[in-house]
Amino acid sequence: TSGLGWAVMFGAGESVFALFAASIQAPDYFFGLLFGVPCLAGPLLQVWGANTLDRVRQYRSLVLYWVAAQILCFIPLVALPFLETGLLAYVIFSVAVLCYHMTGNFALPSWTAWIGILVPTERRANYFARFTRNTNICLLIVKLLICVALFWANQHSVETCGWYLALVFSLAFAVAGIARYCSFWDLKRMSDVPYEHAPDASFTFWQFIRRIRESNFVRYVFYIGLFHFGIFLVVPFFVPYALYQLHFAQWQWVVLESTALLALIFSVLYWGRFSARFGNKKTLKYTTCILTLIPFLWLCSGNFYYLIIVNYI
Repeated sequence: TSGLGWAVMFGAGESVFALFAASIQAPDYFFGLLFGVPCLAGPLLQVWGANTLDRVRQYRSLVLYWVAAQILCFIPLVALPFLETGLLAYVIFSVAVLCYHMTGNFALPSWTAWIGILVPTERRANYFARFTRNTNICLLIVKLLICVALFWANQHSVETCGWYLALVFSLAFAVAGIARYCSFWDLKRMSDVPYEHAPDASFTFWQFIRRIRESNFVRYVFYIGLFHFGIFLVVPFFVPYALYQLHFAQWQWVVLESTALLALIFSVLYWGRFSARFGNKKTLKYTTCILTLIPFLWLCSGNFYYLIIVNYI
């Protein structure tokens, strides 16, 4: 259930950050800073979190500490929608979002190692498959509820629409914080395990780089790194493009996001069978080629229904 709590938090919290930034008329560069900085700092913070785990040697305590800190990030966000738009709102929002990403990235290495030990090796693939499926379904439900709430807010008159939108955003952030709190208590009930340190897991960055000619894993890391680098360059600007340039309503953007998530849920089984039959390399090759086409397809038309089909790809 901690995974479901995380999914609700992500759907009602992190997925709504960009929409809220657009609602306070944040400039385009603000989106780049707001989401680019966490993407750049995230991997570095995960390295720091892993090093901290090596020193503290307690999985459960570190995870609970950072999850509790992440809950606190939602407190200013609940009140923020009712504040006046301006520099103060931008600063509070930026600090809260940055702290949210920092605490999440610090906790991730400890949580991954902790779950990896709690789940037996022979059950790990099945566990994470079910975990991904359940969290994605929960995330889709939350997104659809957010979509309905935003659609309802936009049906009011021009004079009151802003207040109702602020109410929706405030409630969404409150739900995200409560869901993370429920996740915290579920994690607290999980049993702790002794710290395990693998000697072969300790190596320097340059030692890792020097293995690029002989290690498929190093090549894979470079592939994933470059792929995500390209994604992070464009992802922050999809929301301002859709809302500022194409003049979509907030609920329409949530529909586009939900369509992509729905496609992910339905395609997991297909790509799993494809990978089992033809191998992981071909799966990565074909899915990467398909994904790289999506930004180009967005340039062909700004029609809402056309983009639903594009996102479903």
